[in-house]
Amino acid sequence: MNAASVIEIGHLPGQGLGDQQTRDVSTVKKDRATCATCKICPMHDGNHEVRSAWGVLAVRLPLPEDPTWKAAQITLPQALGVLDPQGNPTARLEAVKAADVARLDQASFDKARKKMIKTGRQCRAESFARDELEKGDQIIRQEADHQLAEVIRIVAGLYQHRVLSKPADYACQFSDLLAFHNAPTPIEPKLFVMHVKHLAKD
Repeated sequence: MNAASVIEIGHLPGQGLGDQQTRDVSTVKKDRATCATCKICPMHDGNHEVRSAWGVLAVRLPLPEDPTWKAAQITLPQALGVLDPQGNPTARLEAVKAADVARLDQASFDKARKKMIKTGRQCRAESFARDELEKGDQIIRQEADHQLAEVIRIVAGLYQHRVLSKPADYACQFSDLLAFHNAPTPIEPKLFVMHVKHLAKD
C-alpha cells in the first residue's frame, strides 16, 4: 500500500481496515499526512490553546483520596511555591490561577480530558484514547509523582537541617522549583530537570 492509497482511503499504515482503526479522510487529505500531526492533536482545528488535563505543572485539584498519592500531590505544589510547607495556599497560587496553567477543580480537568478524547477519536476508537490516557494517569499516580516527591523531600530536608542555606528570596526552608534560573546550588537545577521529565510523562 503506497502513501497515496493510504491518504485516499484514510487508514494508517500497518493497521486493519475496520471502522475502529480509521481516521477522518478529509483531515488526512487536508494535511497530506498519514498519521496525526501537531496541528491535528494538540492544536486541533488550528486552535493554539495547547492544553492537557494535567496542565503545565502536572498538578491538579481536588487532591486524590489515596493517602500516599495525596501526600505526593501535596509535595509537588509545595516545591512549586503554590503551597507552603504546612500545606497552606501562598500568594503564588493566585498567579497560577491567573495564568490557568493548572486544573484547579474536577470540572476543568474533565473538560480538558474530554477534548483530548474527542480529538483522539479522529484516528482511533474512543476506547483506545481512553485506555492510553489512563496508562499515562497510572504512570503519574503509581510512579512519577512518588519518585519526584521523594527527591523534593530530600532536598527540602537539606534546607530544613541547614545543610543548604535558605536564599533571601525564598519564602521558606524548602526547595523552589521555579527558581531554577538563579538557584543558589546545582541541586536545584537538577531537581528542576527531574520535574520537567516528570511533566513529560503527562
